[in-house]
Amino acid sequence: MCHCCRLCLLSWGLDLLIAKRYTAAAQVFQQALDEQVTPDTLGVYHFYRTRALAYAGQTEAALQMAEQAATQYPQSPRLKALPGWVRYYAKQYEAAERCYRDLI
Repeated sequence: MCHCCRLCLLSWGLDLLIAKRYTAAAQVFQQALDEQVTPDTLGVYHFYRTRALAYAGQTEAALQMAEQAATQYPQSPRLKALPGWVRYYAKQYEAAERCYRDLI
């Protein structure tokens, strides 16, 4: 995928998130992941797809994506914190607290 197409998918997905079209945004971010975006941008698409899934009420799918991203990118504090954020957003406060405590 060319650099321009990657940016278009990112922009399109973010526009859908802003428009609160969360399921559609998750699909766009998944399309980017399926088309093997470059390693330096994979984490970005994982992050936003996780958020879109969580906003769409797909907590289990969001959590699975968040845990995958955290495992794939152990050097990224943003992605390591993502499972905790999903649990917090889903009002699973005790589980979220455990996730966050494991980070420190």
